[in-house]
Amino acid sequence: MADDLRDEFLRNAVRAYLRDKNVKLWMSPYVQENGETNVNVMEALALDYATQLKLEKRDCLEALLSLQDNAIKRMKEQEQFRAGGVATLHIRFSGFGNLSNESLPSTSKTVDDKTNSKSVAEVEISLNATGKELETAVSEISGKPADQIKLVFSGRVIKKDICLKDQGLKSSSRIMAIALSTESHEVEEDLMYEKLCEKTRSAASTLSKGSNEYASLELENQVGNSLKLDPKEKEALCLALALHERGRSSLKRGHHSLALLFFLEADREFGQCNSALLKSVDNVALLQLDIVWCYLCLRSMSHIPDADHRLGMCEVSLERSYGRNMERVAALKGTAGNEAALLMRLHLLQAIVAFHLHKIDRARELINKAEVELKMLKVNTDDITQIVALGYTTSEALLGLRACQGNLEAAVSKICEWQEERKQAKEQNRKERAKEKERRKLGKTADGSQYIEPDCVSTLCGMGYNRYLAISALKHSNNNMTQAVHLLQEQPHLLDAEKPSVPVTAENITQIAAMGFDIDIARLALRKHNGSIEDAVSDLVTNGGIITVNPDKLLPEEDSNSSSSNSDSSAQTSTANDNEFESERKRMKQMEAAYELENDISTEQNDHLCITLEEEETFLQEYKTLLNL
Repeated sequence: MADDLRDEFLRNAVRAYLRDKNVKLWMSPYVQENGETNVNVMEALALDYATQLKLEKRDCLEALLSLQDNAIKRMKEQEQFRAGGVATLHIRFSGFGNLSNESLPSTSKTVDDKTNSKSVAEVEISLNATGKELETAVSEISGKPADQIKLVFSGRVIKKDICLKDQGLKSSSRIMAIALSTESHEVEEDLMYEKLCEKTRSAASTLSKGSNEYASLELENQVGNSLKLDPKEKEALCLALALHERGRSSLKRGHHSLALLFFLEADREFGQCNSALLKSVDNVALLQLDIVWCYLCLRSMSHIPDADHRLGMCEVSLERSYGRNMERVAALKGTAGNEAALLMRLHLLQAIVAFHLHKIDRARELINKAEVELKMLKVNTDDITQIVALGYTTSEALLGLRACQGNLEAAVSKICEWQEERKQAKEQNRKERAKEKERRKLGKTADGSQYIEPDCVSTLCGMGYNRYLAISALKHSNNNMTQAVHLLQEQPHLLDAEKPSVPVTAENITQIAAMGFDIDIARLALRKHNGSIEDAVSDLVTNGGIITVNPDKLLPEEDSNSSSSNSDSSAQTSTANDNEFESERKRMKQMEAAYELENDISTEQNDHLCITLEEEETFLQEYKTLLNL
């Protein structure tokens, strides 16, 4: 791979010089009338350029011939497109483990590195064809099923149902084809990208609504203040964050191709949010950094222009969020040691992009800056070992040492401080969940605008009032404490001191049925116990799943009709109940997906900062060599 990068460097250097001199290698005198290369003229040009650029003549000649060949090929492709409307697209394969030259057209070539088998092939297709048709063509070339292939062009995933022309593709466009799995068993393991995306989309939608007691997702800005968003924007932002987390999870496992797909989808969803909102968080900047990191790990040089654009966005956003000299982070957290790792990666990626854009002076400046930052971020491995021996994780040790500039004792104190903060946050979250569950159990106030507030119930009980009278008073007064006290003192006869009944809903029936009880028995148990799940389950467990009821004392089901006078109405009622139950079953499945996603989303505040910088150091040394540093 180092040789490939060196060749790329030479071509960039020669290309830039050709552009400055306005030399067109596809025209005379560099090409003869018969279309053959004028070798004598090219050798003379190579000698001249080698002297000017301080390169070996042989290297310079190879670069010139390669550039000439590509230019002539592109010119022929454009002529073919103008004549017949058939575009030539250059497909670069990533993650197609067993792809070989024998399976590719004769015009294709293979480039191997240590981790992936990457090849380039050409596809001739009309730009009026859809993305799905292009996937099929790539599938035929690679032997990979079309549903296991994703195509990326200019930083976007090509959509199946839109024609290529409307997605910005042109003749000679370069496309990355990503294999979603390289072995058959991985297809089931990864659930396939499409299914995983669909699952994530459904779960994020459920979480964003926050309308249930099982799972919810609250969004905060960098200082911890909740973001107030309209439902559509909140759903888009939740989905973007969820997809970003999915991508990070794939990245940690070394699945760069799959991570890139999730990142690009997350980027698209962030685009649905207003710019003012995105300025209040740093997630978009970190996403751009992750996307370009994937480009680098996949060696996708065709995405260099897109990488340059994304890094520019990232730099502006991080400066706005963290401050030019990290002063905002330091003020908020007391230290900017870990955020500095992100800036080191940014400067390294900027240096690499500058190298490939042949901005050599800029590349050297940034690579030197990144190296200085890397040295400052390095921590003593013996110190990490000592902290881990105390029972902390390697990640905690790394982050603690960086936050405290390598001071062992201070790092341990900082880790303890973080753990205590997480413990308090977790406890607070548990209390909020319990309180929300209690609200829904108490039911809504008389006007239906809000749930009865548990804290108000506790306050009234603390004043000596009966719990059920207190609940009834708050219900009638719509949570107005003054009016509730007045009702309790002056008009207690208007209040219900009996335990309130909870409507028997399909949701409650489903919960009991999920424990292994018959659905009809579960329904009867709830009606017997005024809708109380706890009492119904206790009765069923005590009596081995058998329920004894007095029909005259059964609580009616929510929204159920009175006894029908004919068989038709009875059948309609039964059908309605079945539909309600099926709807509830589907909702419970969505809730399970939401639980899974909520667990997948990292709640660790500094999780994205835990970068070992080992890969960064490898890339840094590689490009230092190319830059002769």
